[in-house]
Amino acid sequence: MYPSMKSLLSNNGGVAAVEFALVVPVLIFLLLGVVELNLLLTMDRKVSQTAATVSDLIARERKMSDSDMTNIFDSVKQVMVPYSSEGLTLNVGVVHFVESGKGDKKVIKPKTVWSVGRDGTGAPNLEPWTEGSPPTGIDIPDDIAIANSYLIIGESKYTHRPELGKFFPGGILAEIELSDVFFLQGRKVSCPEYKQKCDADMKKTGS
Repeated sequence: MYPSMKSLLSNNGGVAAVEFALVVPVLIFLLLGVVELNLLLTMDRKVSQTAATVSDLIARERKMSDSDMTNIFDSVKQVMVPYSSEGLTLNVGVVHFVESGKGDKKVIKPKTVWSVGRDGTGAPNLEPWTEGSPPTGIDIPDDIAIANSYLIIGESKYTHRPELGKFFPGGILAEIELSDVFFLQGRKVSCPEYKQKCDADMKKTGS
């Protein structure tokens, strides 16, 4: 009346169902991973585009007012569409490369002429980089650090929070920081004017 041990061991019924139950969660996780990776790459490109766009818009101008700057930042945020710009930090400014020392001791240092930004909530950040000091957190390549020249710098930062991060709170997937920096020279003037800072710098340095 009772099946023998041999018949039980040879019974393959339900094996496929068990295998399916084991494999499906892995396949779903891989699928979500591919989707998240694609989104991450898209967001990274968007962040790079915002840095390039804000630099380009500044480079096109001769002189800007506060309202002009607000319009520029509002325009740049449209680059993030259809994704939210919440959490996007934008900084832009002009640096002047000042040469000091003589002979082998000559040093070229970037000094911030003016800077302005918007934080992750969209609120103004009136001076992200201290005037007269190198721009904070920006590594400028030596080959574009030319003495007595001006350079426009656009910086963007974005905190991406993947959906997979909800399953790993506090892990590396919870928040991923994306950032980029873009460098340009002014198209119409070497130092696009903002709050008369360029004029004051040129008079001070004799540029």
